[in-house]
Amino acid sequence: MSNPLTVRASTLQVLREGPAYGSELIARFARRAAGRARLTPARVYPVLKALEGQRLVKAVRVAPGGRRGARTRVYYVLTERGRRAARAERSMLQALVAAAPGDSGSAQARARMADRLLEAEALSDSGSDLAAVRGARLRVVDGDTLIRLKLKAGSIKDLYDIAILANLHPSWADRAIGLAAEVGAKAAQQIADLIREPRVRAQARDVRRQEAALRAFAKRRARK
Repeated sequence: MSNPLTVRASTLQVLREGPAYGSELIARFARRAAGRARLTPARVYPVLKALEGQRLVKAVRVAPGGRRGARTRVYYVLTERGRRAARAERSMLQALVAAAPGDSGSAQARARMADRLLEAEALSDSGSDLAAVRGARLRVVDGDTLIRLKLKAGSIKDLYDIAILANLHPSWADRAIGLAAEVGAKAAQQIADLIREPRVRAQARDVRRQEAALRAFAKRRARK
């Protein structure tokens, strides 16, 4: 199905959710669009280059530490100017959708705008996890919030904690590097290197063993 959003608009809305490298951005769009539309590398990468030239995004290059021959990964981060552009486009879509029947524009055009707005709303819904945190007394926050809090604290212990978490939850690794890219290239590279540091991996293995021992102990207690 064709994308009801332009590639530029789609890219900006996806990046509102957080930094991403090219293939991750495409995959994130696919998940959000739920099969209603898709992006392709041939269309996304030229747009990312153009957005970088317009200073709407910045490219943060992270070398994969400890992996010989691996290609440097480029994370794309919205600049403040880019965030303003994404918000402005969304506001424009809202205004067009809200147009009265007597206003200019056919019903078909308004329906298309409505589709675009719904798509943008879904793609930029970065607060879906955070919504559960607001106004609720929770003992555990979502991964993004935890990583951002640790990055804001910025101590070496906090950075090690992020790296250990990324080893315990491998799906968090790219996300952690991407969120660190919001801080800057140095922070992103530091997290990438720490994630692959042997000492950090050893600590993560120790945590897994402790968790397994606790689970086994709980099962034995339950059987008694």
